[in-house]
Amino acid sequence: MSDKDKDNNETNKTIKKEIEIIRTFHPVGQGAFYSERHPSFNVVYDCGNLTYNPPKGRHKNSGLNKKLNGVVNGAFKDIDTIDVLFLSHLHYDHYSLIPTLKERVKEIKHVVMPYLDDILKAFYLSLLDDKQFKDYGNLIIDPKLFFKDQTIIIFVKDVGEDSNIELDTAPEQDIHNIANLSEIDSGTKLYVAKYEDSMYWIFIPYSFNHKQLRNDFEIFLNKTQLYGKTLKNLVDELIKTSGLASLFDVSNAALLKELKKFHKNELNENSMIVYSGPIKSVTNYNQYHAEMSVYGRETLSGIIYTPNYLIPEARVGCVYTGDVDANKLHINQTMNSLSAIYKSVWENVGTIQIPHHGSINNFNAANLFGGINNQSLDDENIQYTPYYCPLSVGTENPYGHPADRVIEDIISHDCSPFLVTEKQDSVFIERIVYYIRREGDDPTAKKEDDVESVDEKTEE
Repeated sequence: MSDKDKDNNETNKTIKKEIEIIRTFHPVGQGAFYSERHPSFNVVYDCGNLTYNPPKGRHKNSGLNKKLNGVVNGAFKDIDTIDVLFLSHLHYDHYSLIPTLKERVKEIKHVVMPYLDDILKAFYLSLLDDKQFKDYGNLIIDPKLFFKDQTIIIFVKDVGEDSNIELDTAPEQDIHNIANLSEIDSGTKLYVAKYEDSMYWIFIPYSFNHKQLRNDFEIFLNKTQLYGKTLKNLVDELIKTSGLASLFDVSNAALLKELKKFHKNELNENSMIVYSGPIKSVTNYNQYHAEMSVYGRETLSGIIYTPNYLIPEARVGCVYTGDVDANKLHINQTMNSLSAIYKSVWENVGTIQIPHHGSINNFNAANLFGGINNQSLDDENIQYTPYYCPLSVGTENPYGHPADRVIEDIISHDCSPFLVTEKQDSVFIERIVYYIRREGDDPTAKKEDDVESVDEKTEE
């Protein structure tokens, strides 16, 4: 037996596998559907797709829709429960497959989504056509009615200049103790389960730019007139009398048409981002240890990574970004990038979902990746931390996603892009093995050479 094998055997005596987590970026094309399977709970971030049949547009490809429904049905069994469904925002391509998910699983216990007032609801409703409204209108107007049963709806308030939540002092809340239809602050630490009275995994949502979208839309409503009244007055009257659902009545067709004019100027930039990962550092072998292996087809080389390809420093956390505008990740003067917002847990982050399908308008490498060792982003000798960068995109999307410049910038920052399309073999899976040392374990048992590099494995 080699010295290395002896070291590994000693390690196995002192470190026991406690928790396995499977994180999957499912192949739904131009949309988003991501899941995490923990030992005692399941989490989903977004569940939708936008399909095309050029030149008329969307929702026409019934064959693809059937296939995508199969992807959702294949992600869970009918006895499974979704403990938390995070919705980044209410654009169709991020929620259109939720009805399939609802029918597939036993129960969806909690839904965490951005807070929407009536103005924002009117905006999102005006994005829909008649059929979409019939299928999804209540998701926007009354999510409690849409999900029915015992699903708890939790709203996340938008960030702002008055949001000074530091993660070190942010409250930690058991999601089961949050009342239905409650509003929580961005930056709240949510946990779903404890492992032997220890909080090992948390979810931290921040809702971005919904407040700005609301203000812009309200300005548009106030300056645009119809029937001698502002659109704002007409919408307010609707809310007071018959409710926003009547926006799709024939008598309000002209109002709906006017509302849709705003969409030409509305960019995808509002989303609720979520950190999912350990609450404490897992690079400190005295207390915690985690390893992550990935399975996926890297965008350019076509290499399929194997369990032996471990991310450096066991950075098993992930930031889901939805369609957020990475140029506007600004809360205050000190919290203006992903690494600054999630400062106290950033050393755990190894995966960053690229926002808005790789759109060049939503991408900002410095705000997404940053540097390491407190180096200035202006330092010409800056060293970058590598990240896995999955992005969901349709192979025939008409938007040019992902932008070539985005892929170039990902690579230039030493990161690995993974295109998750509607093709089944593009699925991207991360397997996380999480260890907690028990009292009496040897904190020095972990050896630097325990994990073979890809190059060493290849040479063998």
